[in-house]
Amino acid sequence: MHRAETALATIFGAPARIELTPAPEGPVDTTRALVVGIGPVTDPAGAIHLYPRRNERPYFSQDVALVTSLADVF
Repeated sequence: MHRAETALATIFGAPARIELTPAPEGPVDTTRALVVGIGPVTDPAGAIHLYPRRNERPYFSQDVALVTSLADVF
């Protein structure tokens, strides 16, 4: 798990955490942090959390698409 979190942090330039419990419900502010569910939306196995970037840039649609693709293969 640590290796995957380190790789995500390197790719996105932000602290990352993988949580293997049900993903949180409700809206997520993608300008400051990004949370993507792992597994099916109806029964998530967990979530990938990407925290604010070190350079303070917001997350864009391309970032969401990439982390969603990674969550799909997790």
